Amino acid sequence: MRIEIFIRYFLDFASLYPAAAMCFAPIIRMLEKPFTAAVSAFAAISAVSAASALICTVFSLDSNLLLIPTAVLFFVLYYLRLKDRISLGKTAFVFFTASLLMSVCVMLSVILNAAAEVDDPETVCLASTSLICLVCGAAVCAVYCAVAVRWVRWLIEKFCYEHIWRVVWVIPMGFTLLYIMIVPSDPATILVNRVFRISVVLAGISFGAFFFSIFLFYRIAREFVRNISLERENRLLAIESRRYEQLRGYMERSRQQRHDFRQHIRVISGLAGSDRTEDLRQYISRYEKELGDERTMFCANAAVDAIAGYYDLSARESGAKIAWRLMLPQELPDVQSDLCMTLGNLVENAVTAVCKLPPVQRTVTVICRQISPAMIGIVVENPYNGEINRRSGGIFSDKIKDTGIGLASVRSVANKYHGQMTVETENNIFRVSILLNI
Repeated sequence: MRIEIFIRYFLDFASLYPAAAMCFAPIIRMLEKPFTAAVSAFAAISAVSAASALICTVFSLDSNLLLIPTAVLFFVLYYLRLKDRISLGKTAFVFFTASLLMSVCVMLSVILNAAAEVDDPETVCLASTSLICLVCGAAVCAVYCAVAVRWVRWLIEKFCYEHIWRVVWVIPMGFTLLYIMIVPSDPATILVNRVFRISVVLAGISFGAFFFSIFLFYRIAREFVRNISLERENRLLAIESRRYEQLRGYMERSRQQRHDFRQHIRVISGLAGSDRTEDLRQYISRYEKELGDERTMFCANAAVDAIAGYYDLSARESGAKIAWRLMLPQELPDVQSDLCMTLGNLVENAVTAVCKLPPVQRTVTVICRQISPAMIGIVVENPYNGEINRRSGGIFSDKIKDTGIGLASVRSVANKYHGQMTVETENNIFRVSILLNI
């Protein structure tokens, strides 16, 4: 075995290092032990690159024959490492974004070193070409981390619409395959007329188009999320307004009842004094109906109380019952909007699920309390019919199986507050538990 050829193959596979750095940069904050993960990734890439270089050297193979299976292997490992934190669509988007950038770097290195490659008879590219690729990859990685990582990170953490992610990752994957296919097999073609200059310009345009596309995706997604947030806040305000009108009605009826109470007492006293028992019973019955339903106070926090009142009435109209245990303070300034959205999503999904069951089973339990000054806990559980839709390692209710909004947005809130969300199914009970660090 020739050591020089082995080194050339190893350097060819070394393009995986900057690609791995670009894969980990957007999700580094999601990892519990980022340093350990980085060291493990470096060791794995080194071992796989060395093994692949050895195989290619012994059998004189084109490195691309092993590069694609190697990329598939690392994608599987990458997904398994992140499946509890982000979805398959997001994982694929980040992975193929890095692959796209490195494929352009590979193409650019072949273009820049085409004159030297022309006279090389070996299957593998020159060490100088691989070094140019590594330098180019390191530079692109630095620009990516300085400019685009914050956009991609925001998209991963805030943009939770899985029906979009399941499609958008195909774009960088398609361009990655395209750039791999258009890398010239004969470097001499690059040196013909103005092909060299045009190729360099096109590579530069590709980098610019990539960063512009990521920025455009980020801006559109941010505006979309902002509109959804405004719609959610308007809905919450409408619910609070409806609750306020209910309170006004209760207060007006209470005032009227207090005003009329003495008159009712006189009538009751007169009927009782004249032994008109049947008339007294009928009068008390009419008076009881006039009193109406007692107003239920669910929570000290006005916004959460409004949400609870809205969904409690909605559940009763659907023939379901909600058992509320809401122990929250009056003021929750920083987390109130997200908390209301989370409760609303979970309760709405739970009520939708139990309405498919027999009436005797239509009960939802909702617990939300401030565990400590810096932590809020939420538990929502409901019986289900034994059919749970699973996708990409996550659990989704029937209501959201096509949109990915619901539990996915709830998980994004948990991630936003550095908390955690667990979903359990046991004895036909579906339970979602959430901890939020406030």
